[in-house]
Amino acid sequence: MDPIALSLLLLAGAVVLLVGELLLPTHGILGLMGLICLAGAIGATFYINRWLGLGVFLAAVVASPFVWAVGLRIWERSPVGRRVLLPPTEAPRQVIPVKLGQVGTAFSEMRPMGEVDFDDHRMEAISERGIIRAGQKVKVVNVTNGIPTVRAV
Repeated sequence: MDPIALSLLLLAGAVVLLVGELLLPTHGILGLMGLICLAGAIGATFYINRWLGLGVFLAAVVASPFVWAVGLRIWERSPVGRRVLLPPTEAPRQVIPVKLGQVGTAFSEMRPMGEVDFDDHRMEAISERGIIRAGQKVKVVNVTNGIPTVRAV
């Protein structure tokens, strides 16, 4: 068989097998066979001409991340991909019920974390310095990642 025809046939086989791997649950068997066909196609081009083989090899190395990304985009929309992947979750944006300077009451002893009552909201807070006893009035001095930092009043 002509080496050019062999390399084109192996390349077409590799594409078909890799697409089949994306769409069918074969546990990597078709993907492995597709990669073997791709390696055979590159080997056949090396047999034709070493510079052609090197060019095809480098093109495959450069193109593989882009082809992989496109393949994953296609796969996540396929019937198998939709069954395997979880749907994206959208966490609701947390509204912080406290503001700087707001005064509340320590519900539990804070060493340095504890619970604080702010009007009708009870939430976890961090004491700025030292231990704050339960029942003591506290004031919000900072809010970091939704957790207030409080100071004894």
